[in-house]
Amino acid sequence: EPFVCVLLAWARDEPRNDEALRAGALWVLSNVARSERVVVDLVANRGVVELLCATLRAELRRPDIADRTRIVEAALALLRNLAVARANRDPLAEGGALAAVVEALPLAGCKNQHVAFDGVVLLSALVRGSPRRRRMLADVPSALGVVSQIAKGVAFPPPGSKPGQPTSVLVVGPDGEKDLRVQYEAARLLAE
Repeated sequence: EPFVCVLLAWARDEPRNDEALRAGALWVLSNVARSERVVVDLVANRGVVELLCATLRAELRRPDIADRTRIVEAALALLRNLAVARANRDPLAEGGALAAVVEALPLAGCKNQHVAFDGVVLLSALVRGSPRRRRMLADVPSALGVVSQIAKGVAFPPPGSKPGQPTSVLVVGPDGEKDLRVQYEAARLLAE
């Protein structure tokens, strides 16, 4: 337990703004968050939902795409692990995770398949089996449009681009080809 407290303190390391420390702490927390007991404790007692939603939103305002993506990937991986426990799905959705993830999805326009895939799979896990959480997602501004765009394989414009500039490929795999798994997961989310 003291180990988790140290990792949470590092993940909140706003004053020093050490991206490597924050991303590393989030990745380690993601690896620690493997048992039902740990993930429920992180959500119920440690303020992790607020931390991760605030982290996603803060990183989206940063101008440096590389640093921003590294921390966003780690935060989404941890959120995904937290959503495995059914007991966490309502607190995650009610705590703002749906909206924060939808806001992070356009990072996929920067050719980051992990952000797109983890984000879409996380949204699917959160809404699965719950008409109330599905309505919550539908109420998030632009949620259905963002997920539809991913399902169609349409690219997001790179952050900071001007109208008329070429857009990037939505998501590419290691071989440089489109990664259709992300489109499949987005289409499945829309069908749920």
